[in-house]
Amino acid sequence: MKATTLNPVKLVRGWNKLYDVSLPQIGAIITDVKGWTKPLTLNDRIFKVLGSYAYRGGMSLLPKDMNRFKQLIIIRKMPMSLKTFGKYLKAAADDGDEEAVKMMLRVLQKTIRVFNYLNDAGLANSFNQARLLLAKEIEYADQYMPKLKGILAIWKEFEPPLVIKFGRPSQTMTLLSS
Repeated sequence: MKATTLNPVKLVRGWNKLYDVSLPQIGAIITDVKGWTKPLTLNDRIFKVLGSYAYRGGMSLLPKDMNRFKQLIIIRKMPMSLKTFGKYLKAAADDGDEEAVKMMLRVLQKTIRVFNYLNDAGLANSFNQARLLLAKEIEYADQYMPKLKGILAIWKEFEPPLVIKFGRPSQTMTLLSS
């Protein structure tokens, strides 16, 4: 890592510290929801970005257990172990077990749905808006939170490989299935 590192204690202290300056409004001001608070800390503002663009823009929230499948794929873990898949395959081939076939198909279909979702061109705008706004929030933290000085350089080094790591498996899967 080329960028400077942050002291973890300073990171924790700065994460929920109120900004000493007024920053541009982020997201909508909600007046009809009990308990809603204006985002005033880095933590609030980061999660406002993720909430406003990620969930409302369709970027992160998937129905039911699809989020778990997405997580497993992104961290490069198998949604179903090869041993379990082999057991179902054997039961289907040897015994004609329809439930085993359904279990295999569920996993395969959900895996393909996650890749289709990650490659959906309609989501590109939400991804781009969220990435730009997230970088801007990290820039504010770097500029206005002395405890977090250096976080922008870390983000600029960390974010491009992160995007590649998330995107490459889905691109490879799409190319192989074409």
